Amino acid sequence: MRHQRLASALALVGLVLAGCDSQTSVELKTPAQKASYGIGLNMGKSMSQEGMDDLDSKAVAQGIEDAIGKKEQKLSDEELMEAFTYLQTRAEERVSAMNQEALKTGEKFLAENAKRQEVKTTESGLQYEVTKAAEGPQPGPDDVVTVHYEGRLVDGTVFDSSYKRGNPIDLPVSGVIPGWVEGLQLMHVGEKYKLYIPSKLAYGEQSPSPLIPANSVLVFDLELLGIKKQEATPPAAEEESAPEEKAAAPAATDESAPQEKAAE
Repeated sequence: MRHQRLASALALVGLVLAGCDSQTSVELKTPAQKASYGIGLNMGKSMSQEGMDDLDSKAVAQGIEDAIGKKEQKLSDEELMEAFTYLQTRAEERVSAMNQEALKTGEKFLAENAKRQEVKTTESGLQYEVTKAAEGPQPGPDDVVTVHYEGRLVDGTVFDSSYKRGNPIDLPVSGVIPGWVEGLQLMHVGEKYKLYIPSKLAYGEQSPSPLIPANSVLVFDLELLGIKKQEATPPAAEEESAPEEKAAAPAATDESAPQEKAAE
């Protein structure tokens, strides 16, 4: 199935590449022409992100031409399968290398961050600092809390923010990623923390969103606004912008929010 998807993707890229020859003028006037360009553009970007930026546009165009013209294919199915397997393997190796690099980057960041006097490190490896102290009650694992938060990668890229949406969210303490479960129970109502969450306490290699690369250390500004009883959990329709309980948020609608992994 992976080879079939790859072949289909390459074919779609070819539809654009065939029309983008340096000696050919492409018209983008009709809806069909514009949609064709958009499909090719998106697929081309996808292939480039997968490390397939060395595709031969002329060879792709030849394949499209032979198929449409019902000409005899120039390569056997076995040769094509071998080529697709090579590209798939290369893409997987590239992703693996990127994941390992992200893991090293995260470990280096946490090691340096731990040296800061204001940062505390728990036994699990969670790092946190109190940016605003308060004397309110602390939530337990069975509580539902109201929070504001902003999540970033270690390079400062923001991937989710309830502040930007303008609405705090309600979530069950035990229904989010392990780093949040632990961090929330350290906090008092009214406090603001900055959490530095190792990938093993976040999503590890199973990223819930393209916005969060695998093995990422996540940095959250977290504000605990209140504690509610369990039955106060908002209905599913209101949870779409909240950190989900599975995969990346409570209801699996916001893929960048701090949820538990789907397999858990």
